[in-house]
Amino acid sequence: MIQNVWVFRDDYRADIIHRDTELEHLSRRLKPALVGEEAADALIYGSSGVGKTASSAYLLRQLNQSRSIGSATIECAGKTGYGVIYEALDCHRTTTAIQPNAPTRKLIRTLRKIVDEPYVLVLDEADTLPNLELLEELLQIRGISVLAITHDNDGWLSRLPGDLAERFRGDGEVHFGKYNDSELVDILEPRAKRGLEVGSVRSGQLEWIAAEAEGEARFAIMSLLSAAELAEERGHDRIGESDIDDSFARAKRNVRESNLRSLPPVYKVTYELVRGYGPGGVKSTELKEVYFEQREEIFGQLDRDPVGWRSIRGYLSKLDDYGLIDSKGNTSDLRFWATDPEIKPWIDIEMGTVTA
Repeated sequence: MIQNVWVFRDDYRADIIHRDTELEHLSRRLKPALVGEEAADALIYGSSGVGKTASSAYLLRQLNQSRSIGSATIECAGKTGYGVIYEALDCHRTTTAIQPNAPTRKLIRTLRKIVDEPYVLVLDEADTLPNLELLEELLQIRGISVLAITHDNDGWLSRLPGDLAERFRGDGEVHFGKYNDSELVDILEPRAKRGLEVGSVRSGQLEWIAAEAEGEARFAIMSLLSAAELAEERGHDRIGESDIDDSFARAKRNVRESNLRSLPPVYKVTYELVRGYGPGGVKSTELKEVYFEQREEIFGQLDRDPVGWRSIRGYLSKLDDYGLIDSKGNTSDLRFWATDPEIKPWIDIEMGTVTA
C-alpha cells in the first residue's frame, strides 16, 4: 500500500500551499537581497507543525532562482551564541579556515571581512538560545540579516534590547497560524497520491484526519502514514475506519519521538530527568535539587560545561512546546510530567536514580 514513504517525511520538498500571505510578507522583507542590498530581518512565529521552517526554506529556494543569495539555516537548539556564530562562518560560501576554539571576537572579525554581499541567516528554534547577545554582534555586520523562527513572538521579543527588538517588531513579525480542515486536506491529497497505491484512501477519510489534526500539518501527514501502516499490518486492501481511528495515537507518539530525536543531548537529559518520575511527575523545586545534585556527572559524560537552572527552564519550555512534557501550577507549586513516559530518549548517559 505504501509506495513512497519519503513523501511523508519532514524533509520532503513539497510545494508550499495556503501560505501565500506569509510567503509574500517574507518575500518583501528579503527583496532587497535580490538587488545586492541587505535584506530586512523577520520574526517567524507560530505553533509546531504549521510550516514555518519548510516555508522559509522554500522561499529561499524560489528567490535563488532569480539571484544566488547567500544563506544558512542554523538549528539553534542546544547551541550557544558562540556555536551559532561559528556555524554562520562555517556555512558561508567563502572558503575560510576556522581555527578550533577561536575567540568569538575573531570569528566576528572574520565574518565582517568575508561578508561582502547579502547573507541571510535562518535561526531555527531561535527561542532556545540561552542569550541573544549574539544577535547584536551578527546584525552589526553589514550584509547580514536574520530570519528568527520561534513559537512565541512576545516572549522572544521581550528578551531583546529595545533598539534590536524594533528590527523585528511590526512589519517584521510574520505569524503562521494553524491550517483549517480544507487546507489540510489539500496538503494531504498529493501525499496520498504520490505515497500510496491508487484507491488506498476512501472518500471522507482525509477530511476525518484533517479534523482530528486541529490545524497541524505535521500531525495530519503522520496520521495518514500511520493509518496506511496499520492497514498493511492488518492485511487490509484499503485504509479502513479502524485504521484511521487507531492512527492518531500512533501518529502522536511518532511525532513526539521524532521531535525528541531532533533535539540535542542536553534536552534529552532534561526530558529523562522528568520522565524518571513517572506519570505523577515532579515538582519544579525537587527537579531543581536533583539537577544540581547530578549535573556535574551528567555534563561530564556529555563532555561540556554544566548549564544553569535558567537554561534548564528553557529546555523544559521547548519540551512542552513539542508536547513531550506537560506542566501545571504556578511558580511555587509548578509540576512537570512526561506526556508519554513510554517514549525514551535513547541517550547513552548514566543518570542517578530518582524517586517518584
